[in-house]
Amino acid sequence: MPTILSTTAYWKLAEGTRDDLAHGLFTIDDGVSRVLAPAYANARFRFDPGCMTPADSRARRVVDFFVDALASATEFEWSEPNQVLVINNRTVLHARADAQADPDRQMQRLMFRFEKGTTL
Repeated sequence: MPTILSTTAYWKLAEGTRDDLAHGLFTIDDGVSRVLAPAYANARFRFDPGCMTPADSRARRVVDFFVDALASATEFEWSEPNQVLVINNRTVLHARADAQADPDRQMQRLMFRFEKGTTL
């Protein structure tokens, strides 16, 4: 089951798409509370169809945008034990396949903070 990756440069998108991403509202339901938020804010993307429901026409267009982005995404294959994939969670769109058929699969997340001006 691959991890699907897509890099999308916000500033390179058409103005209408940027407006939809920044102003289209989604209902985000985490199981405890619900909030309204756009898919793009503070220079970061957020889209999870499992907990984000479009609340207006702009957000519905954003869903179409992400479906189109998926068509040109890259697949990362997990072919070796103990592989590590490092991505910027807020600038690289990513998705994983359903893991119900692989009950031994484990995912661990780590966060790295870099001081402003640090280059990698």
